[in-house]
Amino acid sequence: MSTPANRRNSKFMREPHQELITRSRHRNSRATIEADLSELAEECFRITVQTLLELGFSRKHILGAMKKALHSRSTRKPSLEILDRYMRIGSMLNRWRRDKRYLTAAGTPKVIPIRGRGASFETLAQKLAPAIPIETLVECICQHGDATRSSKDRLALIGSNVLIYKRTPQMTMSALNDNFRSLSSTTLRNMKIPQGLKGTGNFQRIVKGWLTKKDFRRFAKDIRPQLQDLCNVVEREIDDGEGQSGSKKSCGMSLYIFQNGD
Repeated sequence: MSTPANRRNSKFMREPHQELITRSRHRNSRATIEADLSELAEECFRITVQTLLELGFSRKHILGAMKKALHSRSTRKPSLEILDRYMRIGSMLNRWRRDKRYLTAAGTPKVIPIRGRGASFETLAQKLAPAIPIETLVECICQHGDATRSSKDRLALIGSNVLIYKRTPQMTMSALNDNFRSLSSTTLRNMKIPQGLKGTGNFQRIVKGWLTKKDFRRFAKDIRPQLQDLCNVVEREIDDGEGQSGSKKSCGMSLYIFQNGD
C-alpha cells in the first residue's frame, strides 16, 4: 500500500510523454492559454533580439525599434525596397535562361550584347529593371551571379540564375524580414482554415531529425540539386514581374535546409 509520500513521489516517476499528456489536459483554460502565449511571445522576442545582436545592433537601438513598432501604424516595407534591385535582376536572369529569343538551338543561354535592340541585356533591363543603370546591373550580376563578361561588350550566363545577396547586415535583415513575412502570412492563413477541411491550405511542411555534422554536410550536398530543380519548376510557372496587374499578387516558394546548434 502506497503512503502519501510515495504517492507524491510517484507523480514524478511517470514517463515524460505521460506527464505531457496530463499537462495538455489543463491547457484549455483562458489563464493557461494567455500564460502560454506570453511565454511564446517572449521566446519570439528573444530569438529576434539575439539575431539583431549578432548583426551588430545595440540593445538600446533594439529597444527603440521595438517601441516604434508597437506604436507605429506604418505599412512601409523597407526590406522589399532594399531587396528590389536583386529581385529585378533575378527576374532578368530567369528571363535570359527561359525566353527562346535568348537561347541557342541547344536550349542554352546565348552570349548576348550588353547594349542594343533585340535579344540584348539592355532590352531585358528596359523591361524588368528600367530604373537601374545598365553598368550597375552588369556589375551586380557579374559579382553576385553566374554571369561574366565574355568580351568588353558581351555577357555570358555560365551557371544558374541564382543571385547571392551582398553579405551586409542590411541585406541579411531584409532577407530575414521578407522570409518571416511570407512564413507568417502562410501560417496564419492555414490556421484559419476550419479543422477537418483538407486540401485547401497552402503547402507547408517541416521535416526534422538528427544527423552528425559530417552526415549533414553529405545530405546538404546530395539534396541541393533536387531543391534547385524544384525552384526551376516554380520559376517556370510564375510571372517574373513584367506587366503586373491589379489581380496579381506576390507569390512564390521559400526553401532552406538547417542544422541547429552551430
